[in-house]
Amino acid sequence: MSENLADEDGARDRDERSHENRDAKIVQDFDGSWRLTGAFGSLQGVELEAIFKAFMKMETLADWDKARAEHGDDATTSDLPRTDNQRRADALFEIFQRAAAHHAGSEGGSQIVTDIVIDRATFERLTAQLTGTDTGGRSPLEETLAPFPAPSYRCSTVDGRQVEATAAVANALVGHVRRVVIGADSVVIDLGRKSRCFTGSAALAVKLTGETCYWPGCWVPVSHCQCDHLTPWATGSNGASGGGCTCPGNGGPGCGKHNRFKHRHGYTTSRNPDGTYTIRRPDGTVVE
Repeated sequence: MSENLADEDGARDRDERSHENRDAKIVQDFDGSWRLTGAFGSLQGVELEAIFKAFMKMETLADWDKARAEHGDDATTSDLPRTDNQRRADALFEIFQRAAAHHAGSEGGSQIVTDIVIDRATFERLTAQLTGTDTGGRSPLEETLAPFPAPSYRCSTVDGRQVEATAAVANALVGHVRRVVIGADSVVIDLGRKSRCFTGSAALAVKLTGETCYWPGCWVPVSHCQCDHLTPWATGSNGASGGGCTCPGNGGPGCGKHNRFKHRHGYTTSRNPDGTYTIRRPDGTVVE
C-alpha cells in the first residue's frame, strides 16, 4: 500500500514539474523558415492532442473529397494533394487562424493583422509579374530576386521578421495579409497636427520606419516602442507653441526608457534623408 502511494505521489510530482515547466516557442531560422516547439503537462497535453487530431481529421477529409472529385471512387492515398506532414502543419495553422477569428469577434477583442512591409520597387515588379502585366519583356524566371532572405530589398514584418517577397505579394493580391508599401524615406502618410498622440495608421506608419528603437545600440523591437515626436508637438525649435506635427515624417520609434531619457535631459532627434536617425546631446554632439 505504501509503495502504491509513493508511486502515485512520484507521478503527481513529475506531472506538476512538467506543468510548471510548460513552454511553447516559435522561432525563425536563418533560412527564413519557422520552427514551433512546446512542452506541456499531462492534462494540457491530452487536450491539445484531442483538438489537433480533430483538425487533422478535417484536413484529411478535405483532401479525400478533393481526390474523389478528381478521380472518383477509385481514388487512393497517392491521389491526396497533401502529405501527412503538410496536413499536420495546415491543421495547426487553421487552429491559429480560428483562434484569431474568435478573438476578433469576442467582446473586447480585436482583429489580429499581420503587416508586411515591402519596398515599392519590389512590390510593383512582382505584382506586374504575378498579374501578367510586366511590360519589361521579361518573364518571372528571367528576373529573379536575390536569394531569400536578402538585404537588397525589404520584405518583412515591422519587427524585421523576413518574409519571402513573392509569397507576400501573392497573398496581398488574394489573401488577408495587409501589405504596407514604403518609399525611400520610409514615410507612409501625413496627418498634420490634428492629433497630439500617434494612433491608428499614424502610429503604424511611424513604427514602419525601423525595426528597433532608434537609439544607437538599443535593440528593443519596434512593436514594443513608443511613437516619439522628433520635433516636440508642444513647442517648436524656437520655443514657440505649435511645434512639430503628429505625422510619420516627424515621428520615430523609441523605447520607453530612451524616450523618457531624451525629453528629461534635453536630447534632440532628427531623421536623415536616408531614413536613419541622428540623436544629439544638449551640447550638440552626436550620440553614436
